[in-house]
Amino acid sequence: LGDDGAFLGYVGSVIDITDLELGDCFTEPSGDLVERLVRVDCAGPHDAEVYAVVKLPSSPTYPGDDTVESQADQVCTDASTAIDDSLLPGSATIGYFFPAEENWSSDDATAWCYIATDDEPLVGSVRR
Repeated sequence: LGDDGAFLGYVGSVIDITDLELGDCFTEPSGDLVERLVRVDCAGPHDAEVYAVVKLPSSPTYPGDDTVESQADQVCTDASTAIDDSLLPGSATIGYFFPAEENWSSDDATAWCYIATDDEPLVGSVRR
């Protein structure tokens, strides 16, 4: 991933995960601990789109990886009604980003929910 945003043929802006906003489209990164990704124009081909940005339950201390992942999974599943299924290719899946322990803040515990596809790119928004 270069600073110019060129990654696997996609051109966009390299941003931190925490800078994602509702409706942003991006190139889905690989790996477990993702901090940066390439935000691209939704009008062109893309791997994923943020369909919800949701606050997680507040906790003064980090509740643990399994708990935070479970909370993110639940809030993103609940928010998936924002996706227009008729606009999705066959193999779209829900994904999410959530804060790691070193980034935990009870006031800003956020899950970024996205829909992604591996087989054919998304073009345009898939949100209702």
